[in-house]
Formats: sequence, structure tokens, C-alpha cells
Amino acid sequence: EEAIAEFGCGACHKVAEEEGELGPDLSHIGKLRDKEFLRRSILDPNAEITKGFEPDAMPGDYGEQMYAKELEMMVEYLAGLK
Repeated sequence: EEAIAEFGCGACHKVAEEEGELGPDLSHIGKLRDKEFLRRSILDPNAEITKGFEPDAMPGDYGEQMYAKELEMMVEYLAGLK
């Protein structure tokens, strides 16, 4: 959850008691998507756009801003949201 807070995911996504509305709801994303999808979505957010949302809404440089450990912590956290 620390990585989620650090990168401000809740500003755009509903997750971790945040109510963002610009991006898809991530509250139960671990039930819907696997870790590979989650990792790719963070590193290349335009690879697959959720219906009803616009491309280029999420910065494409999160992978450059994160340490590999932070990325994996975020993927693990999101995968656990069932």
C-alpha cells in the first residue's frame, strides 16, 4: 500500500479507500487480472485501455520513476485486491 500512496494512484483510481474517478476502479483488480497484466499496465498504460477510459490519462513513465522493488510491491499489492 505504501507504493500506491507514494505514486498517488488514488488520485485517479478508486483504491485503498481513495475515490479517484479518472481511471478504472482497482478495488478488486486482483480478482480480474493477473500479475503480468498489472505489471504491463503500470509500465505501458496505453497497452490496453479499459472501455470507457481515455488513452494517455496515466503517465507512461512510472517504470522510469520506480525501483524494480517498488514496481513488484505495487503489483503484489494490486494482485491481492480480491
